[in-house]
Amino acid sequence: MAQHADHDVAFQRRALGLMCEAVAAGTADATELAYLADRVAVNSGRPQIYGTQFGGCEQGRPVPKPIADEAGVHERRARVGLQPLDEYLAQFQDACDE
Repeated sequence: MAQHADHDVAFQRRALGLMCEAVAAGTADATELAYLADRVAVNSGRPQIYGTQFGGCEQGRPVPKPIADEAGVHERRARVGLQPLDEYLAQFQDACDE
């Protein structure tokens, strides 16, 4: 619910703090934390960390919204159990083919 509450970034930030605690305690999934962290960053006007937020299409290919330290995104994604960025973006190819 928090991830899709884009109209209430303050709520998303509070949820992110709770999610961080839950992941540290082993009661929440680090991949869900990555999605929420990126959503909060993007909704706050900052680059995302894990590349989970789709930014549209360029030259018929899906692209993520801006990523901080893009060179390290593959390592960060692997560390939290996310698939490689290229594989993730390929899921959005149909949106670019329209």
